[in-house]
Amino acid sequence: MKQQIYQVIQEDIIKKIRNNTLRPGDKLPTESEFCEIYDTSKSSVKKALNRLVNNGYLYAIQRVGYYVNIPKYNNYILSFDPMELFYQGEKLDQIKLEQISETDTYDFRDDSDPKKAKILCLPELYSVGNVAVALSLTKFFYRKALFLKNKSTLTQIPDHNQIGELLKIFTHNRKITIYGKDSPMIIEKLLELPSQIPLFVVEESFYDRYEKLFGKRTIYYRKEYIVLSGVSDKNNIML
Repeated sequence: MKQQIYQVIQEDIIKKIRNNTLRPGDKLPTESEFCEIYDTSKSSVKKALNRLVNNGYLYAIQRVGYYVNIPKYNNYILSFDPMELFYQGEKLDQIKLEQISETDTYDFRDDSDPKKAKILCLPELYSVGNVAVALSLTKFFYRKALFLKNKSTLTQIPDHNQIGELLKIFTHNRKITIYGKDSPMIIEKLLELPSQIPLFVVEESFYDRYEKLFGKRTIYYRKEYIVLSGVSDKNNIML
């Protein structure tokens, strides 16, 4: 599958960091300069740079620029993008994302949710052609500090883009768990699966600066439609 431009920018920067062309403390070109170098838009450049910040390669100083971070060799960082986990033979533009509005969000509570928490829930289906291949459940356990501008929509987040904004604002730390699981009844219904089909599950937990769980994204994949791979930052070891 052809790489998108933000992935090319990201990998080029990582290569320069690994071969010491870029060293800790070095300042990167401006977003405008990256746009000229790669003949692309600012949105693609920002996506690449923000992902590198989230993964610990860079740090940003507001209104100043991006700098190479000091490497933390004892830490392993797993970068997770729901779209990139899909089967490599499928083009991203063939994957359809559909928000589910009619589903009762209470069905998506589980034992790991904070007790008596109020939940904002966004269920979404990923489809390839006419086949529903994954279900994403993004839940926010909101307190006074976590809210939507429109207080009338406290049961669901109506806009997919709000997910990224809330995560960006409140996330201080996150944990990722990967496991296999027999499909729950509600998942079987939405993915139109036979009973008790094994699914591949990726669960992200999001923590605020007080290390309190404020959100969780769980994605159930049909195992034949996903590919999982990882790279250790140390010694370029494939996991």
